Amino acid sequence: MNEEIQPKLPSGWCWSRFDHIGAVGLGRQRSPANHTGPSMRPYVRAANVTWHGLDLTDVKEMNFDEADFARFQLRAGDVLINEGSGSATEVGKPAIWKGEIADCCFQNTLLRVQPTACTSDFVYNYIKFCARGGGFVASTQGVSIYHIGREGLAKYPVPVAPLPEQQRIVSRIHSLSAKSKNARNHLDNAANLVEKYRKAILRAAFGGKITKEWRGPQVRERSASTKLPAEFRNANLPDTWETTPLDRAVHNHDARRIPLKKDDRVKRQGAYPYYGASGIIDHIDDYIYDGKYLLIAEDGANLLSRSTSIAFTAMGKFWVNNHAHIVQPNENYDHDFIRYYIESVDLRPYVTGSAQPKLTQGAFERIFVVCPPRNEQIEIVRRIENALAWIDRLAAEATSARKLIAHLDQAVLSKAFCGGLVPQDPNDEPASVLLERIKGEKNGAVQPRRGRGRPPSVARF
Repeated sequence: MNEEIQPKLPSGWCWSRFDHIGAVGLGRQRSPANHTGPSMRPYVRAANVTWHGLDLTDVKEMNFDEADFARFQLRAGDVLINEGSGSATEVGKPAIWKGEIADCCFQNTLLRVQPTACTSDFVYNYIKFCARGGGFVASTQGVSIYHIGREGLAKYPVPVAPLPEQQRIVSRIHSLSAKSKNARNHLDNAANLVEKYRKAILRAAFGGKITKEWRGPQVRERSASTKLPAEFRNANLPDTWETTPLDRAVHNHDARRIPLKKDDRVKRQGAYPYYGASGIIDHIDDYIYDGKYLLIAEDGANLLSRSTSIAFTAMGKFWVNNHAHIVQPNENYDHDFIRYYIESVDLRPYVTGSAQPKLTQGAFERIFVVCPPRNEQIEIVRRIENALAWIDRLAAEATSARKLIAHLDQAVLSKAFCGGLVPQDPNDEPASVLLERIKGEKNGAVQPRRGRGRPPSVARF
């Protein structure tokens, strides 16, 4: 970043570089020669750094002699940065080392900053701000893989606040981050709540509850009866409702599905939609459906997990393979009533197989369907769709809110590093004075004399 385009900072702040506020280093290269040896030590790599902190469930080892260990050993307060990635959104991802593993080092997929003029938390949050905003990517090297490089990070500009203000900034960031994290947790739970609400609406619909007031007091609930299938005996269904096996509630049209085999070849597909895999046998016209049908998944893990719908409406001319049942409700049932009812049924007692659950035609004889009067079926469908539309809006708003929180977090960091998050205190020592003092201490340090012994290891960049 050129000085001419660097934003103006508050009084007491100054612009610096990473190599002026601390030591910047690249980790040790992992070479075959270091896979084994007498000084095997743990090391962290880019895979251990996540946006939510360090993940140390898989920490590898390699050989570090004493000289390399002294150079690459991690110390509490070190800030680790993802040096490069094929994904622009991962470049510069940071974490703070807090001494989680004794005598641990780091690999050259990571850069390390050991701050002297800034707190580790201040540096960490500034690096996160730059990484999230794409600041590092704009100055990276490489084409398919983005590399910051040690020199690139060393020269990267850093706004330095007075040390007491850094601590106030970090404290404020932590406070706001805790609130946004709590909001994210609630929003992340929205998907589970949506599914629970969906199931609750369907249970209420097919238990006669959501149209109870619509029917009026003259329709009484049926007392427990052994004449009802077992799953309905405690449901308190209205007197006007009946039950019937699914195979009698629908007309099955599976006989005209396309039977796929390994040796099938695609002959021609025309312009009609095709539901299922891509193989099509000859004489395709014999298998064309024309009209409004209900497709029910025949196999797949989704029959049990219900992560997506298993019943769909197909209209017009189309083809179906033998991985979906194709039916039409009889004259006693509304099409969408049957569709939603299938979505509400717990199919675990009716499917066969576990690795590849299958809903056979025989199961249709054991699955019972409630049968309210036709006008009440239509009212039930209307109320289900109104409720589900509200739930879908809720889910969409939760997704939008989740994205807004991410933008809010970045806005907080942006405000923090231009001096707008906390007020300045004129009694604080200016950052420029702090930097000059550290520079003087560094220049006045006694430099160790190099001997003729083994030269220090040099990390490859």
